[in-house]
Amino acid sequence: MKSIHIAIIGGQPLPVLQGIIEFPANETILLHSHESMAVAEKIKSALNGSIQLHLIDNPNDFYAILSICHAISGKYPDSKFYVNISGGTKIMSLGLFAYFSNRPEDEVFLRDIRGGLV
Repeated sequence: MKSIHIAIIGGQPLPVLQGIIEFPANETILLHSHESMAVAEKIKSALNGSIQLHLIDNPNDFYAILSICHAISGKYPDSKFYVNISGGTKIMSLGLFAYFSNRPEDEVFLRDIRGGLV
């Protein structure tokens, strides 16, 4: 089974990098806004492997986030997803959580401010 790591990007790269290291996958997708594009590009340049950047035009549009999740999961139908909701906007985190938490084969996680895993 192919594994896909999805992370939403905010202003801090460390929680994303920690998640990618802890939950390695065949491919990594970084979802970012216009504001977090530079952080996403830095993360991509720091890592080896298959890293895709995916721009979210409106990071506060819940239904657009769900649509993006549906498109990604449809592109990789037989894959296990590791979903890091530590960064991005609250709406981005909520959208990814709402979509992927209903799929028992996937893992959704969050790094708290002390570096713990939730």
